[in-house]
Amino acid sequence: MKLTEHFHRNQTYFYPGNITELENEMSKLTWPVVKKIAAKKYKISPVFSFGTLLLANGIGIERINVVVSIKEIDAQRQQVCFSTKLRVEHYLVAGICLISILAAIKQNEPLLTYPLILGIWILAHLFFQWIFSIQENQVIKGTVEQLHLIKGGESDS
Repeated sequence: MKLTEHFHRNQTYFYPGNITELENEMSKLTWPVVKKIAAKKYKISPVFSFGTLLLANGIGIERINVVVSIKEIDAQRQQVCFSTKLRVEHYLVAGICLISILAAIKQNEPLLTYPLILGIWILAHLFFQWIFSIQENQVIKGTVEQLHLIKGGESDS
């Protein structure tokens, strides 16, 4: 298992109806914001992102996004998979901390500087993960409730 697998989720639910009904219901959702990105694939996101402090349809920074993939099991049962990915902010904070450590080494900073920088990285990482996780869960929960989906377990895809 990769370290990054701890920072994204794959959840599977089932929709008791046909694909047309499900896609019609998806298009009627008022919260979260739904954007069709491919056949049987959607991005859902909150109206306001606490992680990036942006409203929906804001500037080019990507908000919280959950990808919804629909797979037809049979005519009256659809599998709905919610997935997230590791956010770019984690890499950004790690890069900033790495540069800070290299600068501290070059400047011959005291040894206590390194654990301090590492601690700041860990706290920033945990903060971002906590904020993003809360919003991703809210978006998934809101969608599941509005579409009356049935819990199906964790997905391997």
